[in-house]
Order: sequence, then structure tokens, then C-alpha cells
Amino acid sequence: QLTVGRDGNIVIPKLGPIPIATMSFSEAKTYLSEQIKKQIIGVELSLTMGKLRGMRIFVMGEAHKPGAYLISSLSTITHALFVSGGVSNIASLRNIQLKRAGKLIQTLDLYDLLNFGDTRNDVILQPSDTIFIPTIERTISIKGQIRRPAIYELKNEETLSDVIKLAGGKLAKGYEGSVNVRRFIEGEQLQLTVDLKLEDINVVDGDQIDIPNITSFVSNS
Repeated sequence: QLTVGRDGNIVIPKLGPIPIATMSFSEAKTYLSEQIKKQIIGVELSLTMGKLRGMRIFVMGEAHKPGAYLISSLSTITHALFVSGGVSNIASLRNIQLKRAGKLIQTLDLYDLLNFGDTRNDVILQPSDTIFIPTIERTISIKGQIRRPAIYELKNEETLSDVIKLAGGKLAKGYEGSVNVRRFIEGEQLQLTVDLKLEDINVVDGDQIDIPNITSFVSNS
């Protein structure tokens, strides 16, 4: 039974320390097998995982239950979010920050994970890391003939077509020639009707978008 030390090395008798920190289990198994076969002729490696070391991390900001938590040493940012009970109603899902020793290490956009299954930014944590969840900033709502009607947090989306794409695109019955946009500016309410076939407009915080049904009128009959 061998233990991975704090320096990231595993010490094998007669071979000395071998670094395996940041490797996955399968990568470490392949790497150790190659190293042992090079130095000890006629030996086959059998490697299994034993007990995982625990570590303390902090989840702060708009978490459901902010505080310090003891988690597995192989945990990622999303694991920390689950342990803390998720996020509050005013939490940002697109700017979750991993901080280490006061420095920003990684930013996680949960929309990439939820909509596209992209886990590249869901990195493995280290002891004393801090997950900071800021408050939500710009939002819009979209309803009607759209695949995923909901309230969405905006990040890089600037135009009406960007928002429709974020919501999964319009349904076949959706009419893009008369998209309704309700906008609130300086205490006043504006009602816009946009023909996406001819123009695209920039969206602003608080916009309410409604994609209507296509008309029942039969053209060219």
C-alpha cells in the first residue's frame, strides 16, 4: 500500500519517488506500469485505488449554504456546488470563480455544461481553494414558440438572434417575422416588433421576448 504524498509523488521501494499528481487514475496506471517495466525486468503491475484523502475547501458568495466543506481530493468545482446545496435564486451560473491564494484560477460557465456537456473548465480542486459565486447580472426572458422557454442569464449574447439560439431555437410554428420584445428603460415600457428576416436588434437587461405562432392564413393559394 503506497500513499501519494503532499508533493504529488508516490515512493516505490527500490525505485524511489515517481510524480503522479494531476494524473487521472488510468493515466497513473499506464505511467507507473511503463516506469516499473523499464527498471524491473519481468514484473507486471496490478494497481487499484484505495482510500482517498479528504481536503477542506470554501464555497462563498451566492451558494445555498456557504461555508467550509471537507471533500474528496478528486472533487471538481461542480462537486463543491453539490456539497453546498447548489446556488441561490440570485446566483450567477455563468461566472462561477475558482480562486487559489487570492488569485483567479478558472471561471466555470454552467450553461456550457448543461447545454453542451462541456466539462473542460470543471477542474479538480486543491486544498484551501475557494469557489466564489457572484450575483447574477443581465437577464432576459423568452417564451412562446421556442424550444426552451425560460429566464436566461446573458454573457456574450448581444443580439435577439443570439438569445433565440441560446434558448434552443424557435419551433417550426414560430413566426420570426413578428417577434415581440417588451423593454423597460428608465421607468418606461416599450413594445417592439422585430422582423428577424430583415433586421436584428441588440437586447438589454430585462427584455421580455415572445415568439408568436405562425399565422393561419394560407399564402399563395
